[in-house]
Amino acid sequence: MNKKNMFLKLLQEEPLTLEQYTDLLACSNTVNGVSISKDTVYVCDLSEFPQTKFNAIVVELDGVPKRTTRTTHELLDEFSQHSLVSYQVIKKSVLAVLKIRIYKFPYLDLETVFMTLDGSAKRNTSIINLTLLDNVLTYSHNMSLLTFCNDLELILPISLRALLRRIEIAARCYFVFYHHELAPRAQLSEIHFIDHWRGHWFKQGNTHFSKYYMDVDFKSFYLERFLAQGYEQIKDLAEITSYREYLSVLEN
Repeated sequence: MNKKNMFLKLLQEEPLTLEQYTDLLACSNTVNGVSISKDTVYVCDLSEFPQTKFNAIVVELDGVPKRTTRTTHELLDEFSQHSLVSYQVIKKSVLAVLKIRIYKFPYLDLETVFMTLDGSAKRNTSIINLTLLDNVLTYSHNMSLLTFCNDLELILPISLRALLRRIEIAARCYFVFYHHELAPRAQLSEIHFIDHWRGHWFKQGNTHFSKYYMDVDFKSFYLERFLAQGYEQIKDLAEITSYREYLSVLEN
């Protein structure tokens, strides 16, 4: 049986757990230069499993999974670098206007909401893409079942109530940032945030997205957005200046 058929068979069987990585490894191709994108459904962190040399398995909408020696932290860092707005700018802007602390702040892009799960002390963690989520259900006591639009089903060791809370927080971060980020470019009534999301969870008609951002003041957001962006630019400038000074010392 080839790997594609092995993976399709795996999707048709029992839901996967975070520890059930050997089945995914068996039907994966090795791609050490893999990246994550809006088409990434799930990233399985393997950094705490010494039995394998691989650090992560990337499951995408199409094709077989990809196993890699890259860590999930490296994958998320590269994703942030390639995004139009960096992770740090989004995080600082959102946390400043919401005035709250958020455990495991999501990694966001206009077409992507990567929610990280509990990970190791080395900052590696499994990742799910909420824009590809189809359903969330109770699986058993303190266990939840996630269903994605590629038929992947994943069991998480977290209660449904706690999981829904984390999903709502991640969604709020997304809508707070992109509602205000896009508002000056279009009439608010014409902004359809989730039209391009392929999962059905947020399209079921029972979520009023305005509740996520209606209590956020535009002026406050833009002030914090400006300060966060400015801080990142100053930090980059400081790094460039330090590097130039280092080069001048070498030349002398």
